[in-house]
Amino acid sequence: MQNAQLLNTLIISIAEGYKKIVKSVEDEAQRAQEGNESKLLFIGDGEKYEQTSQNGNASYGQSGFPLSLDPLVWENIAKKAIKAELFGTKHSISPSFTTMLQHMEDRQQGWHSGSLPVTSGIGCRLPHQVKDKEPHCVSLVKHTRGMVSQLLTDI
Repeated sequence: MQNAQLLNTLIISIAEGYKKIVKSVEDEAQRAQEGNESKLLFIGDGEKYEQTSQNGNASYGQSGFPLSLDPLVWENIAKKAIKAELFGTKHSISPSFTTMLQHMEDRQQGWHSGSLPVTSGIGCRLPHQVKDKEPHCVSLVKHTRGMVSQLLTDI
């Protein structure tokens, strides 16, 4: 039970962090728009390469190219990237944030249904005491999902 509560607290904190990232993207786009500035988006593979500067010294740069974008276009791309991180895409390699939430809910449901094995060293499974009521850890996960959905509605 305590693990479920701690994980739910962590998930809510992560969701609030994403919300702050979105807010900072919006604020930066507005600042650049008001300042009549463009935003730089660097497209690359993330790999660093060694290059020789004009004075012969070795330096390291990134492969790729810069794009100068209108702040609203930059904001749109940034929000799409955040949304892909949160909800995944058909091209996602790693599980998304919402997939993690679903796995957590499935795990709690499986634990209380008796379909998951008890890991050695944990002890014994204590049955849920109130038959007509959902286990607290399951309702906690569902409540967390609702809170996260509310936090992330404007992304």
